[in-house]
Amino acid sequence: MAAAQYPGDRRSRLAVFSYRRRFLKPLVTAHGPWAWREGAIIRLTDGRGRATFGELAPVPWFGTETLEAAIAALEPFKNGVDRGAIAAIPDPLPACRFALGMAIASWPPWPLGEDPKIAPERVAGLLPAGAGAIARLPQLWDRGHRTFKWKIGVADPRAELALFEQILEPLPAGGRLRLDANGALDEEATRQWLTACDRAGDRVEFLEQPLPPGQEMAMQGLAAEFGTVIALDESVATVAQLRRCHDRGWGGPVIIKPAIAGDPLELLALIRDRALDVVLSSVFETAVGLGAIAAIADQLPSDRALGIGTAAWLEPLPADWWQRLREDL
Repeated sequence: MAAAQYPGDRRSRLAVFSYRRRFLKPLVTAHGPWAWREGAIIRLTDGRGRATFGELAPVPWFGTETLEAAIAALEPFKNGVDRGAIAAIPDPLPACRFALGMAIASWPPWPLGEDPKIAPERVAGLLPAGAGAIARLPQLWDRGHRTFKWKIGVADPRAELALFEQILEPLPAGGRLRLDANGALDEEATRQWLTACDRAGDRVEFLEQPLPPGQEMAMQGLAAEFGTVIALDESVATVAQLRRCHDRGWGGPVIIKPAIAGDPLELLALIRDRALDVVLSSVFETAVGLGAIAAIADQLPSDRALGIGTAAWLEPLPADWWQRLREDL
């Protein structure tokens, strides 16, 4: 997509507003518990006082830069930003590139801080790890969700496989489950999960990143051996990694977290040019970042549920914090 469609303004002033939000209950993943979400909103203001926003939402344990490194990289652009600024941000700073690209592209178009209005059936409901998923799934179903994501690889495999059967049993017709291992399984455990998923049939949409990054060929071989689809996540965290995996022959689904992938326009062009099978997903951003994901989704033909059912997991930012972003324009 031509950069000229998204012109920057050399008069734009850049300001950074940091935040720290507590998870209502720590999110348990294969990387450990996550208790606090730290990030920042950047604001670009042009000479007429018009403002656009972007979100810095790095996840260092997922392979991104730290929040401090991202904010430091933006310092040279405090008094002037245009589309060329993104190219000046090094590739190892994908969250920084996303925030700047989002603000320059003026995504999303709706009011600051307002959650995107997306029907629940288009959003995958996020289940807690462990036995809590059993009670949570019917609640999310009643709200309209039909796709559900459950973290695995965080407890004893035999216990998780037994819980998997208990979660599947009451799953209504038309419901589908995504299993997210965050690269925590070995090949033997992956085979056990794929065998169980094959028995579940179309109630399992896919098994997400069973093996660690770097083992894409092994995952491709397993995907050919079993009926259950395997999707990549950590292996394709950035635009460069996504391009490399596709160049090497990966043709299955990919989970893309735009907020840590890099320049959103470059990402959108790559997905379109290669007709990739994409699931867009959240990294627990505020409404600003979620709005950008929804804006990207609106420009893609995929009918896979979005992985953005994350807002209810975090304490909301106070109204006066949002007001700060609107002041001093």
